[in-house]
Amino acid sequence: MVRAQIFNQESYCIQIIRYLSFLDDYATSYEIANHIGISRRLVRDEIINVQELLNEFGYRLISRTPKGYRIDFTDYLEALELINKIENHERNHNFDYYLYINRTFYVAKRLLECDTGIKIDDLEEEIFVSRSTLSKELSNLREWFAKHELKINSKANVGLILEGREENKRIILSDIIFINYKHSYIMFDFLKSLYKNKEMLDYKIISLLKKYNVSLSDTSLIDFLVYILVMISRAKSKHLLTEIDIPEEFNLSIEMQVAKEIALKIKDTINCQITYDEIKQIAIELFAKEDKGSFYYNKEMSLTIVNESLKAIENEFFIIFKEPLLKDLKEELFTMVDKTLFHCSFNTKQRNTYYNKVEKNYSNSFQLALCLKNIIEQKTIHHVSMSSISSFTILFEKFICLTKLQKQKVLFVCTLDHQNRDLLYRQLLFDIESYVDIELFGNVGNILECDINQYDYIISTISMDIDINIPIVLISEFLDNNTMRYFKNLVMETRQIEMSEFLFNKKYYFNCVDIDNINGIYDYLYSVLKKEVAISFDIFKKNLLDKDQVEIIDSCSHSLIFSSHMKLNLKNLLIVFVLKKPIIYNKKKVSIIIFSTLQDDFEGNVRTQGLLKSLRYLCDNEQGFDQFINNPTYVCFIKGIKDISVKK
Repeated sequence: MVRAQIFNQESYCIQIIRYLSFLDDYATSYEIANHIGISRRLVRDEIINVQELLNEFGYRLISRTPKGYRIDFTDYLEALELINKIENHERNHNFDYYLYINRTFYVAKRLLECDTGIKIDDLEEEIFVSRSTLSKELSNLREWFAKHELKINSKANVGLILEGREENKRIILSDIIFINYKHSYIMFDFLKSLYKNKEMLDYKIISLLKKYNVSLSDTSLIDFLVYILVMISRAKSKHLLTEIDIPEEFNLSIEMQVAKEIALKIKDTINCQITYDEIKQIAIELFAKEDKGSFYYNKEMSLTIVNESLKAIENEFFIIFKEPLLKDLKEELFTMVDKTLFHCSFNTKQRNTYYNKVEKNYSNSFQLALCLKNIIEQKTIHHVSMSSISSFTILFEKFICLTKLQKQKVLFVCTLDHQNRDLLYRQLLFDIESYVDIELFGNVGNILECDINQYDYIISTISMDIDINIPIVLISEFLDNNTMRYFKNLVMETRQIEMSEFLFNKKYYFNCVDIDNINGIYDYLYSVLKKEVAISFDIFKKNLLDKDQVEIIDSCSHSLIFSSHMKLNLKNLLIVFVLKKPIIYNKKKVSIIIFSTLQDDFEGNVRTQGLLKSLRYLCDNEQGFDQFINNPTYVCFIKGIKDISVKK
């Protein structure tokens, strides 16, 4: 058996050795099977691999019928030494081409490497599964392969054979290796060891990247080295690339120069000749994985997609990024979109390790990324990978966080003397310095010389007869507690209303919900949250009725907000239900129900108060509420609760 197959992260062989190492007596195949959770037959099959690996490390497996198996140790220290040897070998067994996670990858690799065909009977015996189980695995593989234009065909007297372009086969092989590393610490242990052996090829490649100032993240560096490994293995087995087309910009690019030198290093280090088509593909892979290429691939299309996506985000989610952040967002998004267009055109990836985590952790930003992905696919008729979608999500989340950190701009007009003016300024900033940026004016005359609309509101010690559309807060020469409390609430509430589009997630907004009473909302709520609460509907409903778990925090006209203290995986969540027709609750008509999981802290309370005030404004304004109910879209809802920032 190939050694790397033994060192599979999920290897039963390793698990059996670990189990036997800590036993003083024999263990039967039945006991081993129960401990690991596999069949007795599989235990007996794995024993051959256990013997092989123990012999390699200088240990002996003793087998006695009917006692079972044990490892021949003289003392406990020998057992610990064996465990340490195995763990060290696992960590140092870097970049092995035959590393698998499970049988799906094993079958995929067998099909990818075998040109003469594999008979199903032989494959069943290799992986110890039934025909039905193998059929399910092949069905999953057919879907996976189809995304890369690869097809599994079955031929008489030949068996299963995989047909498709070599470039696409290499993508699958790289995926298999990368996913294995992603699921273990081997990826990071490998990263630490890259610079240790200066005679190794990986060190020489990294030195070339440094020489030409090519910037790759740690994950992308491993991704690129994985491709080099796959390329060498395929080239040695005579599976070569042909007719690789590249953009004209590549001919004189840094990426092409680096690719040529990498080919020379490969030839000098392991005596493997790299063809010019392979060199071109190395340049393509390097451009795809570096942070920023030496040129832009498609400027015009990238700019169009960026502008259309931001417009779509504004229309669909009512999220508007403002200057100066907007300029920075456009620049970073442009670079990322241009790189994605390159991925789509040349069937490449910039793999990352978090593609399956962003939807849950950054659900709002993930929706924006999907919006961008849809526009790219409409423009290019290409599939956008989950790696690209996750990168878009991270970018949007970063700028949403930056937007939240932006301070409100406040104009402070104070005509008092220098000492009193400085005191008032310090008092105002004491509690809210992290939320506002106050610009101090010493007299009213200076106001006429500036653009008033750049400020969120004005604080003044004198009354001003100015026709403007922003709030003016009058304060006295001395700030008492009531004035400070009012001013602090104004800042926080205004800020929360401004941030409402980031608080509400379109994914959790449901309109035209058809229920007859408050109990009917429980079914809808459970269907939305069942993955997060991980409990039965009966228990969930019982918790909703428990006053210690859920409290009604507001029941104003047309709306009902209740807050949960249940332990959910999603925090700071607001689920909005706009009813198709109102229901009666506490003798009041209710058309909007909001389920809140806002945290019980200062910021959570501020958010709640901002939400309450803006929601009351929407519901108490009969004309505005009727307009909303007639067209209860997500955008109309956000607009409705934000109107208070101007009209209050």
